[in-house]
Amino acid sequence: MAVSLSGARRDTDYPDGCDLDRKGYPRLSHNRVFVSLVVASIVVYILNQAREIEVQANALLQEAKKSLEDKVDARTSDLVLANEKLLEEVSERIKAEAAIKESERRYRDLFNTISDLIMIHDLKGRLLNVNPAVSKLCGYTSNEMVGRPISDFIAPKFRSRFQHEYLRRIKKQKQFWLYPALATSKAPVTLHR
Repeated sequence: MAVSLSGARRDTDYPDGCDLDRKGYPRLSHNRVFVSLVVASIVVYILNQAREIEVQANALLQEAKKSLEDKVDARTSDLVLANEKLLEEVSERIKAEAAIKESERRYRDLFNTISDLIMIHDLKGRLLNVNPAVSKLCGYTSNEMVGRPISDFIAPKFRSRFQHEYLRRIKKQKQFWLYPALATSKAPVTLHR
């Protein structure tokens, strides 16, 4: 059995009535040729349509890729700017914290070395901190004084005035003034203004 380029068999067992050409291949009727041409045309058309769809799909993909790249670039740019701003803010904060620490150190040095009396208290007159000069004058350690009312360290005859005038003035006017009586060496002393 031999096979031709057209794929038809060269054989004698074709159906009865099949017209063979001179080489022994079946002859195609005009209808078959027409149908084959129509089918081939349809296949070519479908292939062309598929190529056109592929080109359109590739164009849409390229457009979507470009749009996505633009969005990524824009977002990246925004993030870079935000990062730069954040780094600047962090740098400023570090500088501010360093300045605050330096200021606190200077305040602490002044507070601890000044010979003037410094007492810090809340609006109820309870001591929050005293400098060494107060501790030395009163004869108490700062730990013994902090947390106690100032009135514990004021001469008894001035305690009422302290409670009624000094604390009231601070609460109302947010002002302070030196109270003239303090207990020193665990005994009352009067300070002059």
